[in-house]
Amino acid sequence: MIVEGAFVFGFDTDKPDVFDYTIDTIKNWDLDLVDISTLTPYPGTPYYDQLEKENRILTKDWSKYDTIQVVYQPKLMTPDQLLDGIKKVWREFYTKKMTVRRVIRSLNWGFHRLFVCCIS
Repeated sequence: MIVEGAFVFGFDTDKPDVFDYTIDTIKNWDLDLVDISTLTPYPGTPYYDQLEKENRILTKDWSKYDTIQVVYQPKLMTPDQLLDGIKKVWREFYTKKMTVRRVIRSLNWGFHRLFVCCIS
């Protein structure tokens, strides 16, 4: 079994410290993969309408609405802080050290299952 954590950043309550907090938290969890994305206000949704009313939509180039690029003005950080923070979480989770740790954990689990299977 693979355990994946999905994280969305850019909510109105998110501050720049949310990234370090998330990194610290996921290092203590046994996640195998992470999926990290930017909160994206898709046209036609209530959230898009809200941000449009607040003049926080930065672009109407729909090719940029890909859950990665920041297409609106976050409330408590700059668009660059949001994107840089997301990249930081991604880089921290997928470091060589963290990846090796996950592989060893998976191998240990596999060897454990093989051992239990063979002596039963």
